[in-house]
Amino acid sequence: MFSKKCPECKKILLKDVFVDSQGNKNPRGKYCVDCKEKKDRELCERHFNGLLYAEKEYMKKYQIMFGDTWKTKAPPNIFLLTLFMELHSCPYCGKSFKIDQNSKDYFKIRDEYHIDHMNPLNLGGEDSLLNAVCVCKNCNLKKSDQHFDVWLKTLSNQQRVIAEKIYIEKLGYPPIQFVPSEPTPRSSGLRYELLLDIEDIIKMKNNGQIY
Repeated sequence: MFSKKCPECKKILLKDVFVDSQGNKNPRGKYCVDCKEKKDRELCERHFNGLLYAEKEYMKKYQIMFGDTWKTKAPPNIFLLTLFMELHSCPYCGKSFKIDQNSKDYFKIRDEYHIDHMNPLNLGGEDSLLNAVCVCKNCNLKKSDQHFDVWLKTLSNQQRVIAEKIYIEKLGYPPIQFVPSEPTPRSSGLRYELLLDIEDIIKMKNNGQIY
């Protein structure tokens, strides 16, 4: 028998268009290649949307804990997708951040895009959401721990204007005013309060147990 039925699309197809769980051609595979790709995209999108929802919940909790100053307290490493969705392109080179239902792959995003501390931690910049922006991996590696004002001079005129505008909107002052100081330690991870229900966080806040 050289053909079989795909349980997803219900089509009778040649066995050589079936793939295994890794996407490799395999006549014993359960799904045809088109259905397997569709199911993988759907899985990636569910994962992406689930993580984005979790980040939004973290935001709510930080806002409850710290009010208007929450962005100075929130470490950017737990907000990759939020920062990714914040822009349409890399502010340093202009590379598109195009996102659609076929590209909602968290692991691909994590590999291709980085969180940049505009004021580098090594120069005393805050490890905060306020000081962070999503950029392409190449730009992040090129910038490294350069002072933002120095880094701007390496960009094209168009991207220099865009990057400086984002910096000022987030931090409230021009890059030249940032004065380097002792290195800032990177956040070690999630605050345990983020694992609690919002009602419990409110109680802790009212009891003065959050610092």
